[in-house]
Amino acid sequence: MSKLLSINARPSDGLASLTVRDSGELYSGQLWSKCKARKSGVCDASGERYRPGAEIYRPVGNYRNRSMRILAALIDNT
Repeated sequence: MSKLLSINARPSDGLASLTVRDSGELYSGQLWSKCKARKSGVCDASGERYRPGAEIYRPVGNYRNRSMRILAALIDNT
């Protein structure tokens, strides 16, 4: 689970610039895009489980944390 999650900016609907710290790595100003989950998983920010079709955010690009997923409600309702 992420130890740090902060929203830097919302450049457009469905896109967020986040700072995320995970396992000692810091990803600052990383772009994340909103999409529908293709399979079940666990939110890396809250630990909450989600099912296919849930709205989530995932990193844009080929970073080490590319498998991380964050429930959209945690970002959209902030």
